[in-house]
Amino acid sequence: MRRKRRPKGLRQPGTSSTFLRLRALGSFLNELRCFTITVSVTFLIPGPLRPFTGGLGHVEIELSPSTLRDALEGLWTLHPGIRDRVITEQGEIREHVNLFVGNEDVRYTGGLATPVPAGAEISIVPAISGGMMGEGVPKPGGWPYRR
Repeated sequence: MRRKRRPKGLRQPGTSSTFLRLRALGSFLNELRCFTITVSVTFLIPGPLRPFTGGLGHVEIELSPSTLRDALEGLWTLHPGIRDRVITEQGEIREHVNLFVGNEDVRYTGGLATPVPAGAEISIVPAISGGMMGEGVPKPGGWPYRR
């Protein structure tokens, strides 16, 4: 025996399939709001600074920093010894340290206020200077210099 269907106007409120799907979607979106999405930022550490990171060449921090300053503060939380090698006492980038967000030199993109995109690689590159004077200077023929 078939059950009779109620006329459309007499159905129980909130039982239509569309309403149930929308209610489930609303519950899902409410649960999703509780989660904070974090994206990691990777620092590439040069050899001279690796003793301050326990020998690590790559340091990944689980933050969503908006600026380079925020990202560096996250790095300093994990490895505080790097701070004095990168930043001066006045809070500026040291003259002989270059920082890159991706391939962009931060000196030309806003310094410590440079925006950091999600999943960025930040490179710390110390300037290298020096060389040989006198007899060790290569001639136009290049290396190796022969007498």
